[in-house]
Order: sequence, then C-alpha cells, then structure tokens
Amino acid sequence: MRVSDRRVLVPCVAREGKVREATAELGEALRPLSKTVYDRRMTDPEATGSDSHDPIEARIRRALGARSIVLVGLMGAGKSTVGRRLGSRLGLMFKDADSEIEAAANLTITDLFAIYGEASFREGEERVISRLLRQGPMVLATGGGAFMREATRARIAESAVSVWLRAELDVLMRRVKKRNTRPLLQTADPEATMRELMAVRHPVYGQADVVVLSLDVSHDRVVQDVLEALDVCLNPPVHGVAAQ
Repeated sequence: MRVSDRRVLVPCVAREGKVREATAELGEALRPLSKTVYDRRMTDPEATGSDSHDPIEARIRRALGARSIVLVGLMGAGKSTVGRRLGSRLGLMFKDADSEIEAAANLTITDLFAIYGEASFREGEERVISRLLRQGPMVLATGGGAFMREATRARIAESAVSVWLRAELDVLMRRVKKRNTRPLLQTADPEATMRELMAVRHPVYGQADVVVLSLDVSHDRVVQDVLEALDVCLNPPVHGVAAQ
C-alpha cells in the first residue's frame, strides 16, 4: 500500500550510548536504533525489511521490546490525543505526564506553576516521568518543557523511543486557543511567546529518535503517520535509502 503524499516523515536519529537489555521475561535484547534517512515511499511493504503480512502494530511491538514510546513537542502538538489513540492501536497503556503530576500533587499544572514556579515544577516533572518509565512499556505523552531537561532526555533515551510531534505555528495557535489553561501562554502576546518557545525548544526536540509532522488533519491520520515512522525506524528497510 503506497503512503499518501500528504504525510511527511523526517529522519530517525541514532541513539547514543549503550542500549539496555530487555527483561528476561521478554526474552530478547533491545536493539539500538539505526540512523536512517527515510521518506514516505520507504513505508511501502516492498521497501521494508519486515514481513509485509505482519501487521504494523505487531512489528512495532516486537521491535520495541521493553521500551516505551515517549511523545514530545510543544503544547498543541496533539501529544495526549495522538498518544491515547497510539496506545490503543499498539495495545499499550497510555499515560499523560501532566495528568499524573496533577493527580500526585492534587493541584492543576497552572496552580503548580503559580505556587512553586517553573523550576520546581520541572524537578517534580522529571521525577514523575522517571517513575512512569519504570512502569513501561507504555505510550507516554510529556509536557512541552519536559524534554528540555538533560536528565529527562537521558532517562528517555535509556528506556524509550522518543517521537517529536512537530507542528507549525499556525496549527499550534489554532489548537491552544481552545484552552486558556496554558501557564506559559498567559502573556500579552501568546503568539510571540509561542515563537520564542519554538526558537528555543525545536533544536532540542530535534534530538528525538523520530520526528513526525503533526499536520492539520485528523488525529487518526497523525497516529498512522507515527506508526509508519516508528516501523521504518525500528525495522530498517532492506532496500531504499541506505543508512548513513
């Protein structure tokens, strides 16, 4: 099945350092992610190294082993909605880091920012994400600033495959305007603030293993894009663009 030209997948980046071994219960070692430059054509069954008769969900679950999938990106990128549907497709539990933080603190994210400040919030966020990753495998949606912390990125690299849902400014602004509970956008000019966040965070988000454009299409379409990107990343094709 040929992939629609409406979708854009960009490179899967190599993981640095040692890769953990899978738990004995799963019975296989985790494989390092290869650095692969791929495009939509490489998700065609004839261009992959996977059995074309094997469902994409099964291929991804097998390649993941004990690892989780962690979604990163700016507010409004669709991490929670896409993550919930992605978990359902893969038969993995879904967790939203912000929801877990709110439940643990019995306070909203907005209140936590107001009472304790962003620095303290990020420290607590790091601890919650670390705890959640120990419960994996799962699909985990993280807050926009979580991946900015080096310790959090290292923890994700050890036990998960990171996916950056990248959305353009106009898409993000249309989405975030539907909610007025974004602490960092409580400014006189939210769009200017979002531009600043994009300038600072995009280079760091670019360290994610997989990058998928979160287009202004249905969430199910984005979920399919993520699945196809993960399949190419975790199951490098035999033919097509060679690994660099």
